[in-house]
Order: sequence, then structure tokens, then C-alpha cells
Amino acid sequence: MGGCRPYVVSVGWRSAQAASPLVAEVWNRRYAGSMLDLDAVVVVMTLAREGSLAGASRALGQPRSTLTRRLEQLERDLGVRLVERTSRHFRLTEAGHRLVERGAAVVDAARQVEATLQAGRRMRLRIAAPPGLGLDVLQPFLRFDEQNVADLGFEFVFTDRQLHPIRDDFDLVASFAPPTDGDLFCQTVERFRWQCVASAAYLERYGSPATPADLTAHACIALDVHGGISPYAWPLYTGGVQHLDPRFISTSMSAVLEMIFADQGIGLLPADFSFRMRELVAVLPSQIGAEGKLYLSMGQRLSDTERGRRVRAFVDRFQAYEAMLESGQDPTSPPK
Repeated sequence: MGGCRPYVVSVGWRSAQAASPLVAEVWNRRYAGSMLDLDAVVVVMTLAREGSLAGASRALGQPRSTLTRRLEQLERDLGVRLVERTSRHFRLTEAGHRLVERGAAVVDAARQVEATLQAGRRMRLRIAAPPGLGLDVLQPFLRFDEQNVADLGFEFVFTDRQLHPIRDDFDLVASFAPPTDGDLFCQTVERFRWQCVASAAYLERYGSPATPADLTAHACIALDVHGGISPYAWPLYTGGVQHLDPRFISTSMSAVLEMIFADQGIGLLPADFSFRMRELVAVLPSQIGAEGKLYLSMGQRLSDTERGRRVRAFVDRFQAYEAMLESGQDPTSPPK
């Protein structure tokens, strides 16, 4: 569901005690010999985080009716009420809160088992990133680090959704904002500058703005991504923002870049994530812009497995590579 593989775990008494006090409690009631649908556990976790069934439906990419059926089936399997419902609201019961508190560890443990069982196959890293981010940055690194990644496969998922490595089954999630889940391992792998740019042809036709306020008379192209700059308020280096009503808004950096190259307006983008940015003209470079960071997050417990160690090492080498580039060094040999 929502990118997650289905997990159904048969729970025995000893494993129930080790997994969670909630599981052990349920065993005492009517759980022996039953099966735990961990995808349904993910539904409860997402419902608690999003605050509504509609929000959970959007986050998981599943119809509300499907989520309701999974929730009701999980309550029947466990023999406890997890959610108190009314026609318009819901709240977690005490059992629901305990499930949410310990659910991530249970789901993560199941994925560690899967990672171990798949160890004999080519390891394929699943990486999620905002649309348009990654290829210009990652391809040079993969060539640079070829001896360490030659045996790895990669699956890239580009989405504007806010993803969670454990809930959504990714090895790594790239984002412009740090994760709010403190149990995740997170690294800042790159620091960059948000830069205002336009094509030379656009500026020749419509003129260059002399002040941030002049942008209101131009067609502006805004990027709308989690952790990014507000499409309607571009930051000033002197403090504050310039309020705008963009003509175009997109969740894809590639789409924003293409519209800028098509002479459609002035855009605000991360400066270091596309080599093509070098072909554009900086607009108000000393007045409009902000510092930004790119984060990579992964499941903390997964780092204790062979797969997790490979993922962690991949992140560490990528961070070292970006640090060398940022300092002006020309990396000629793979990092050790």
C-alpha cells in the first residue's frame, strides 16, 4: 500500500513478548495463532500523524474505504478498539496510542527480516526524492564511486509527497526539510543557495528587475516542494520576504527549469542541482535568495543490518564527495 509491500507476521508467545507489550497483551485475550497485518498497522500510524482519514488517504495513496476496511479488520484481529469514531471526528484509544508508539519498531523489524532474506540477490536501493532532484547530482557521484556501488541497483521514485523511510518502504528519502521523526537517521548531505534566474531572451524582452518589488510586474515561476521556499513569498537577504502572485507553480524542478528556458518568466530554484542552471542569468543575486540544505533520512534500526550498513556507507561517501566539491577540491579518487 502506498509503495509498501504487504507484511503479515505470524506471532508466537515468545516473539509477542519481545515485539511489544501491546502484542503480548493482545495475545492474552484472543490473539494466539492469528496473523498481524503490518500494512494495517501503518494505516493507524499514518492516521494518527495526519489527523484525519482524508489526510491518511492522501499520504498513503489509498481510498478511504480501503483504509477503513483495513482498520476495522485489524481491530477484529486484535480484539481491541484502536479508534473511537464519530460522524466527523476520531481519536485514538489507549490501545491505539500504544500501537502507534511501538508500531514503527515492529514494521522496521519485519523489513529487516525481508532485507536479510533477500541478501543473496542484487541489493537495490530505493530512493525517494522531489521531482527533478537527483540525476545531475547523483550521476557524477556514481561514476566517482563506481568501485563501491558496482554491485548495487537503484530504484528512484520522484514525488512531491512527504515520505517516511519506514512507513513508505524506502532505503533513503531526500528532502529539503529534516524529518520530524526523531527515530530516523538523518544526514545533511549538501548545502546550497536558492537562486533567482531567468533566460537571457526573457530579460532582453521584458527587462531586468532592479528591486525585489519589480518582480510583481514580471511572470514568476515558483517551485512548491516540502521544505522549500513558499511560492508566494520569496526570501530577501536583508530579512523578510517579497510577496508574489506567481504565474506558474509546479512541484517539479525539471518543469520549472523547462519553463524558464522557454522564456516564460523568472524562477527561484536550488542553484546546484542542475548543470543547466549555469546557462541562465542570475536575477537580483544579492537581494533575493536563501541558504538551503538537502537531507537524506533512513530507518535508524535498519543501520544495524548488512543492508543498512551499505546504505549508511553510501550516504557517508556521498556526503564526503559533496564536501570536497563544496571546498573546491577536484575528487580524483574514490573516498575511503
